[in-house]
Amino acid sequence: MKLTLRQFDRPAKLRGAFTLTELLVAMGIFVILATLTVGAFRTNNQDRVGNAAGNFKNALEGARSRAINSGEVRGLRLLLDTNPDPDGRRICRSVIYVGAPDFDRGDNGAVMSISDNSFVFRANDSDVNNLSTRGLLKTGQGLRLEFPENSGNWRTITGFNTSNRNVTLAGTYHTSASTPITGISYRMELMPVPLEGAEPMILDNQVCIDLDGSDVPGAWRPPTSGDDYSNSMDILFGPNGTITGPLATEGLLHFRIAYLSDFELARNLGARPLSGASSSPVVPADPEKDHKALSIFTTTGSVVISEIDRSDDDGDQTYNEIAATEPFKFAIAGKESR
Repeated sequence: MKLTLRQFDRPAKLRGAFTLTELLVAMGIFVILATLTVGAFRTNNQDRVGNAAGNFKNALEGARSRAINSGEVRGLRLLLDTNPDPDGRRICRSVIYVGAPDFDRGDNGAVMSISDNSFVFRANDSDVNNLSTRGLLKTGQGLRLEFPENSGNWRTITGFNTSNRNVTLAGTYHTSASTPITGISYRMELMPVPLEGAEPMILDNQVCIDLDGSDVPGAWRPPTSGDDYSNSMDILFGPNGTITGPLATEGLLHFRIAYLSDFELARNLGARPLSGASSSPVVPADPEKDHKALSIFTTTGSVVISEIDRSDDDGDQTYNEIAATEPFKFAIAGKESR
């Protein structure tokens, strides 16, 4: 094929540029995507407290479902924060599933002494010291001892002696014997333990359950200001789906869910009574941030999430004043009660 110079004289076809309309459409799409992305991050940050409260509620409902499906006691244990606070560990950021209390059994128990409202039972076949050291035997947790075994005669454990294996039981015991009654079979309830394979579930890294701002059982609270809360904060469900164990008679439990920064704010304000004290928990709160209450109705096992009443006495919701004389009233009456 013969080529001529004429063939190379034709100008190359130029590529067309974007029109103004195309540029405006592209810019509009970019602005929309940027707005959605920023909004998603902002919403995610604003919803941290609500998401953490939802995760806590889902974990409780999961424990309740496990109890119903297994026909055994199942529950949730609140785990104290692993980073000790200068005034003691006072917050929780994770929970773990726990199983039914186990039993320690024996055939050589003895009733040793009797008083008006209690009596002493010697658990000769039990290593009380070892059980106490492992955290399986504690007072104030509603643990019980049954004797004779399988008789249905349960008595609440109110104390124990690690050296002589004596266990103090609540209630009266009627006998005309002048010497100790020996050779009694028994079984003693032990503390719940984490379920096999269970791992701690973190609610949120920036959010916590503020125990000082919550209304929790007296057995969970530290004996004196500055001490740690109990490391056995268990919420147990029975096979019928209701709260069982020592919390069964509590009526209502309220947990304050807040940002870690608000916990620091509350602590720095000082003069904060212990949770569940004779006065209502003090809940100082930054009005710019979210706060939630998770409440458990122990008689039914139901769980609700509600707003916290953060208004102070003059109603201006400033965070540098003592806020909310009744912080959890919306859990019962609804927010309309304002």
